[in-house]
Amino acid sequence: MKQQFFVFVECVPGQTYAVAQEVLGERSSIVSAAYSISGEWDLLLRVEFDAARNFGEAISGMLLNVAGVERTYTVIGYPIFDPDDVYFDESGH
Repeated sequence: MKQQFFVFVECVPGQTYAVAQEVLGERSSIVSAAYSISGEWDLLLRVEFDAARNFGEAISGMLLNVAGVERTYTVIGYPIFDPDDVYFDESGH
């Protein structure tokens, strides 16, 4: 079963696109999407991998040596709210 995480990334000013390109390049095996976002964070990464894998090791290993990453914040995405996994009627229930 795949587990999904969302990683907010704060980048060194002027490095947002370089960080995204590096993460999506050779490290893309677990990153399914990268979004440039406004607000406190610069990037939002959608990360998916096998639930049996060590998530902390996978996330930190992916970002540990990426130049331009200042800090990160990771949240888990629960599939119960995914319309592909659960039936929703027209009222949203």
